Amino acid sequence: MRPISAVLLASAALAVSACPSKPAEQPPSPPPVAAVVPKAVSNPLCVGKFESAPEEKIEIAGKSYVRKGSTLTQETVDADDEFVIGQISDIKDHTPENAANLQLAFDWMKGEKVDAIALTGDLGESAESVQRVLEDAAATGLPVLAIVGNRECAKHFDDGVKAAQLKFKNVINLNKVRVLNFDDLSIVSMPGYFNKSYIHCAEGCEYTADDVKNLPELAKATTAPVRMLISHGPPLQAGPLAIDRIHEGANVGDPALSEVMKGGLFAFGMFGNIQEAGGYATNLAGDVRVAPETYADNLYVNPGPIDSVRWVMLDSSESVGMAGIVHVKGKQAQYKIKRIKPGEAKVPAAK
Repeated sequence: MRPISAVLLASAALAVSACPSKPAEQPPSPPPVAAVVPKAVSNPLCVGKFESAPEEKIEIAGKSYVRKGSTLTQETVDADDEFVIGQISDIKDHTPENAANLQLAFDWMKGEKVDAIALTGDLGESAESVQRVLEDAAATGLPVLAIVGNRECAKHFDDGVKAAQLKFKNVINLNKVRVLNFDDLSIVSMPGYFNKSYIHCAEGCEYTADDVKNLPELAKATTAPVRMLISHGPPLQAGPLAIDRIHEGANVGDPALSEVMKGGLFAFGMFGNIQEAGGYATNLAGDVRVAPETYADNLYVNPGPIDSVRWVMLDSSESVGMAGIVHVKGKQAQYKIKRIKPGEAKVPAAK
């Protein structure tokens, strides 16, 4: 018989071995480190900052203006309440055929007595092309408003504009002049394109959501009774009538731009890029088309491409070059579209 003490000791040993010991406490794990995503910043050659600067008086096309940083304001005021602005978009390259289209469009605009010409992006894929397009436009003697699209490299566009400005003082770079106040119409620019996937050049011009959110602040510097937004790409719209509709049946405009514009900040707009949807103006939603030569409180235009390359439009017509005009009167505006006919633009014979 085993002694009691031995039995008790054995039982104690079994009890200890049956109950696992409590693990030592570990210090709490540090919280996971969040990935630092750099904030998108726009290239200043593309989206100029809204800034003040000492006033500088300049003359453009025989009229006096004051430039203060990124704001340019016309001092000369006429007696009427009208302003007529021509629009050309999606030139793509300064080929002989496109140059002939440009000349035909400029002649039409001069006949319509436009006060200025806006080139709303895709001027060319080289600095030389950008320069030559701008010089052709500036030879009209009218103020020429140029904005970068999704095709140009930032430096090519900037170099092309600077070269044209050496010869023509009426070329205005809307990448840097973000607010342009004429006497009867104020223009605010949104240069570049919102979707990086569709920017052709690795050093192209992408604008950010913050750039769009800054538009209301820019609008505070406008002085005319009505405002127009100029950008290469349209706002996001809805349905088959919209100016951002593509052949695949989708609407591909910028949702951030659409959201900012919903507040009625811009009564009018000039856009391009979506070639097949061109030739029309709509309401902001894009579900109602505004009839040409009909005054409306709001209209947003896509004139179609001036490019001479044949392009099938959503309405089943074919474009070999298109351009537009917006006529602002008081707080309303109407538009016209020029559709170049095959063979209408005459290419000069090669020397």
